[in-house]
Amino acid sequence: MMTEVMVLIENKRCILIADDEPKMVRALRDFFCASGFCVLEAKDGKEALVLLFCDNVDVIDTILLDVMMPRMDGLTALKRIRESVSLTPVILLTAKGEEYDQLAGFSVGADDYITKPFSLSLLMARVEAVLRRFGKDMQKDTVAGKLDVNAAARTVFLSGRKLEMTRREYDLLCYLR
Repeated sequence: MMTEVMVLIENKRCILIADDEPKMVRALRDFFCASGFCVLEAKDGKEALVLLFCDNVDVIDTILLDVMMPRMDGLTALKRIRESVSLTPVILLTAKGEEYDQLAGFSVGADDYITKPFSLSLLMARVEAVLRRFGKDMQKDTVAGKLDVNAAARTVFLSGRKLEMTRREYDLLCYLR
């Protein structure tokens, strides 16, 4: 599965959408695909955890997680993600807009909380903000001495020779530059 996902996400940011409403998932998938993202989909929290921890933990840049889902709700899934020491940014999407609901989401490790219905442009702004905070935004090319980082191609050259790097190594380099 990792090979398939790696081919899918080459030169793209990857987002995992976990929601039990097929129309919502379809709309979000179409929107994020059109915005240049690779999209992985889950119907509930259990499926989201399987996708995240089955070779994809280094691939997924952010997660959109519905709070109310069957089998495993979003808050339980988020607790498990944080217990695993995963730092993948998570944005909760929910119809529950009360302050205590939001506080519950933040208390288990949510990075942002968006109530439904929401505008896609606001959602994209929030996703971009979270990615920037975690150093996963699309960055500009960088040249530092003999090191050349091409952000669009996600390649690194040292003295003109291409360096083979894992996604995590590349992300770490971009975070540190």
